[in-house]
Amino acid sequence: MRPIRIRRSILPTRYPAVITELYRWRWPAAVFVAIFLLWLVLPSKGDRNGSGVSRPADPAQSSAVASDTARGLHNEPAPENAAAAVGETADNKDGEQDKTAVVNADNPFGAEDENLLALQAEGKTDEPPADMDYSELPEEQPDMPTLEMIEAAEKAKAASLEKNIKGEFLRNESLSNALGRYGVGVQTAIDIAEAFKGVFDIRQIRTGNKFEIKFDASGKLLSFTLNYSELISYYVRREGEKLNAYKVEGETDMYVEQIAGSIESNLSESLWRLGERDNLTSLIAEVFAWDIDFYSDCRKGDTWKVMVEKHYFHGRFMRYGQVLAASYHGSIVGDRYVYYFQSDDDKVQDFFDEKGNSIRRSFMRAPLDTTRVTSKFGFRMHPTLHKYKRHEGIDYGAATGTPVWAVADGKVLGAGWMGACGKGVKMQHYGDYVTVYCHLSAVYVKSGQTVKQKRMIGRVGTTGRSTGPHLHFGVSYKGKWINPQSIKMTPGKPLDQQYLGRYKEARELLKGKLDAIEVPVFYGPPLPDNYVDTSGTKLGSASMIEKSKAAKDNKSRSPWRNNPPHGYQPRPPGIKAVKE
Repeated sequence: MRPIRIRRSILPTRYPAVITELYRWRWPAAVFVAIFLLWLVLPSKGDRNGSGVSRPADPAQSSAVASDTARGLHNEPAPENAAAAVGETADNKDGEQDKTAVVNADNPFGAEDENLLALQAEGKTDEPPADMDYSELPEEQPDMPTLEMIEAAEKAKAASLEKNIKGEFLRNESLSNALGRYGVGVQTAIDIAEAFKGVFDIRQIRTGNKFEIKFDASGKLLSFTLNYSELISYYVRREGEKLNAYKVEGETDMYVEQIAGSIESNLSESLWRLGERDNLTSLIAEVFAWDIDFYSDCRKGDTWKVMVEKHYFHGRFMRYGQVLAASYHGSIVGDRYVYYFQSDDDKVQDFFDEKGNSIRRSFMRAPLDTTRVTSKFGFRMHPTLHKYKRHEGIDYGAATGTPVWAVADGKVLGAGWMGACGKGVKMQHYGDYVTVYCHLSAVYVKSGQTVKQKRMIGRVGTTGRSTGPHLHFGVSYKGKWINPQSIKMTPGKPLDQQYLGRYKEARELLKGKLDAIEVPVFYGPPLPDNYVDTSGTKLGSASMIEKSKAAKDNKSRSPWRNNPPHGYQPRPPGIKAVKE
C-alpha cells in the first residue's frame, strides 16, 4: 500500500518573516499591479470625446476620421476630392466661423435642422418686434399669502407638534397612577381632578375605561377625554388659561314596553326566562319594597306585569328607564297596583297606590334590592361556631359591593368595626327602633350623622365572622330583637288635592294598559347549572335547621372546622374583640 505523504510548506522555515508575509499577499498584489497597468494604458477622460473615441489633435486628421465615418460600415471607397474637401474646409474655416457661431447660438444642442436654418435665413422666425413697448404688459407679482393661509399653516404646525397619549385604566388604578405609566406628572392629574369637581367623581373610574390626553408643543395640557361607557364620556378642555369639564351623553331611542310573567320559583327566574336582565328585577323589587317581601310572599302561580322604558342605541338595548306602572297578583298579597306620577310643575315625582297614597312607608321591607334570604330569624346551627344559637336577624345573600340602604329615617349611633359583625352600621329610628347592618365591605356614614330613608350607607361584604358575602340585618324594639318581617307599616303620605284629579286620569289610563297585557305561557329554556338566584330562594328548599339536623345525624365533621373557608376575614390587628 502506498504511504500517505504529508505536504510541507512551500517556503522553508529558515526564510525571514517578511518574505513569508509577501508570499501570503502575492495574489492581492498581482491584482493591484494589473489594475495599475490598465490605468496607465487606457486613455484618460480628458483625451476622449462624447462618443468614447480619442480626439485627434490635427484638424486634417479629424476631417479624415469624419470622412471614414461617413463611408459607413460597408467600407465604401472615399471620393477622389476628399483631400480637396479637406483643404477647402481649412481655407474656409475663418469665413464660416461667424455663421457657425450664429447657428450654435440658436441651436445649443448641436442638432442641425435644415428647415430651421432656412427660416432663419429668410427672417421668418418667431421673434418679437424691435419697436414693442414692454411697459404696457402687466408686471407679474408673486402670490402673497392671505391671513387664512397663515392661520391654517400655524394650526397645521401646532397640530404636528401636539402630543397625544391613549391608554386604559387597570384594576384598582387611580388617575395619577394611570397617567404616570405614560410619563405624565402628578400635577397634571391634580389639575384634571380639580376641573372634574362638580361634574364627575374620579373615584368612580372603572377598570377598562379608556382615556386620551393631549399636550401642546410646550407640554401644556390641552384636553383630557374619559370614555366612561358606551353612552357617556367626560371631557376636560383648556379654554384660555382655565380648564373646564363637560359631560357628553349619547342620545338613545326610548320605547315603552309591556312585560308580564308568572312565578314558578322566584321573580328573578321568571324574568330570566323572558330574556330580561337582573336590573329589571331590582326595579320591580324596589317599587314593591314597602308592600311585598319577595322571599316569603311569593307563591307559584303568582303573576306580575310592568310597563317600563327601554333605551336603545343604534338598535341595541342599553338600559332600563323609568318604571311607569306595575302590578302584582298573588295568593297572599292580593292585587297590588303601583303608578308613577309626575305633576306638570315637576314638584311631585313619585309612586302612588290606587288611593293616591305614597308607596313609601316609615320602614322598608328590606335594606337592599335583593330578597334572597340565606338565614331566617330564630334558632339555627351557627355556621362558624357549630352550635345552636338564636339568630337575631335575617341574612340576605348578595354579591360583594351590592348597595345597602337605610330602611327608615334615623341617626347613626355607630359606624365602623363591630367585632364579629365586622364593618357595620347601627342606627336609631323613631319609636325606639334600632337597626343593625353587619359584614359590610364599605361604610359611607359616620357616627352622629342623620340619614334619610333609602340612603346608601354601605355595601355588602364578608367582613367579621362570615363564611361568604351577605348582609346581616337586625331590628331591635325597646331593647329586644324582633323579626324584621313583623314590623307593621304605616300608610304613606297622601297626594295633595291639587294634583289628585290629574293623577286619577293617569291612573285609569295606566291601569287599562296593565290589565290588557297577556301573561305568556312559554317561559323559555331551563335554567343553567350555574344559575344564581338574586331575588329569593327556591320554594320547597330545605331550611338551615333541617340541614344542620341531617349533618348532626350523620355525625359528619365540618371539613373547614380547622381551615376557615375562603371569604372569612379575622379581626384586624390592633382592634379589641367585643363580646357577643
